[in-house]
Amino acid sequence: MMKKTISQCMIVKNEEKNIRRALSWGKDIMCEQIVVDTGSSDRTVEIAREMGAKIFSFPWINDFAAAKNFAIDQAKGDWIAFLDADESFTPEDAAKIPEILEYVGEDVDGLLTGIVDLDENNNITSGGTMIRFFVNRPDLRYVGKIHEHLVRKGRSGLHLTDATEQLAFLHTGYQEQEKRDKSKFERNLNIILEILKQEPENCDYLGYLGDTYSSDGKNEEARDAYKKAVAAMPEKLGVYDQRSSYTYTNLLRVSQCLKAPEAEVEAIYKEAVEKLPKEPDFDCVMGDWYWRKGQYEKAVQMYELAIAKLETYGTVNRGIITTSMLIQMYECLGEGCRKLGDYQKAVRYCVIVLNTDHKDMNALLTLINCFTEKNVSAEEVVQFLGKIYDYSDIKDKVVLLRVAMAMGRKDLERMFRGILLPQEREEFDAAMETAQSGAPLS
Repeated sequence: MMKKTISQCMIVKNEEKNIRRALSWGKDIMCEQIVVDTGSSDRTVEIAREMGAKIFSFPWINDFAAAKNFAIDQAKGDWIAFLDADESFTPEDAAKIPEILEYVGEDVDGLLTGIVDLDENNNITSGGTMIRFFVNRPDLRYVGKIHEHLVRKGRSGLHLTDATEQLAFLHTGYQEQEKRDKSKFERNLNIILEILKQEPENCDYLGYLGDTYSSDGKNEEARDAYKKAVAAMPEKLGVYDQRSSYTYTNLLRVSQCLKAPEAEVEAIYKEAVEKLPKEPDFDCVMGDWYWRKGQYEKAVQMYELAIAKLETYGTVNRGIITTSMLIQMYECLGEGCRKLGDYQKAVRYCVIVLNTDHKDMNALLTLINCFTEKNVSAEEVVQFLGKIYDYSDIKDKVVLLRVAMAMGRKDLERMFRGILLPQEREEFDAAMETAQSGAPLS
């Protein structure tokens, strides 16, 4: 059986900061790399040509789908990999792609992969699912001048294979770049408004209009657009209607930001849940809002609902915010349950976080506070933490000792000092003296 070939396609404009990485991650698995330039004035084309990509030009006509479809028309591979210039797979995931494609059925149109959005400091801001690989067939093309999406002509939906457990690509810096780039805001706004002149009741593009205003800090305008989008939605929504989910989620967020009355926000939430009962982001956003307001019982209830829905219904076309906030939610659940006096649940949530990240100070502080408030002896605390931390690892021991000192738990401090080896104690004390003197630590 011949291996399936892959053509990597992308449309670009002034992407000299990203183009090298964009072409590097998949170079070894692609039969060709096609770069369609829509009017760059920097070194994007020069760099892409140096890297061996096939370069084409396409005049910008305010139509993303047209530009992408032009790129696909140039491709010769069995499959298309279509990523933006600020998107890339890790080397480990890239190596999996050819084998995954070999086992995909002949009736499949494309792959669903994970997406991890990163800010400029490489912190995860959100996650989700996207189609970035699809079969190279004439009936598979993009539609939509903006926020374009893939369709199969003559068919109501795509037949997709879920590869989210195996593959996730990284999306870097997009949100901050969009906020800074006024020209992109104006470009997107003009395209969306032009479409809405022809289709004023298009709930998807009214949602996109809200997103565009929101990205520019125009929350009043965003809220109005989202409300119109909700009013224009059909009575029954598809179970994977991600666009409508975004609209309700963002309406909740801007309404909260604009300090709408609690009853109004809760009414939006109720309607959203009735329309899309499997979407955890509504509960997550409400939980975050209640938490900031100090309504811990409601916050805990919402966070637990969000996590339960994520575990039950998965992340395909849903749960973008919930996924990105999972650790933060567990931290809040631990602290919230402690505040509410439910120590058993508080401990359980803290342990979930600490088993993921030993150095999570929020969860560790909450956990020790639970033990302190329940008058658990230092010996029992040390024994319990020994199930999570490695007492032969100097880093783990130092973390615990410093937390005990910061909390003023002299009994715990003595015990954690006791499990340090003599040389480790000397080094720790020397480091603490240096820190207290204000001298830089070596």
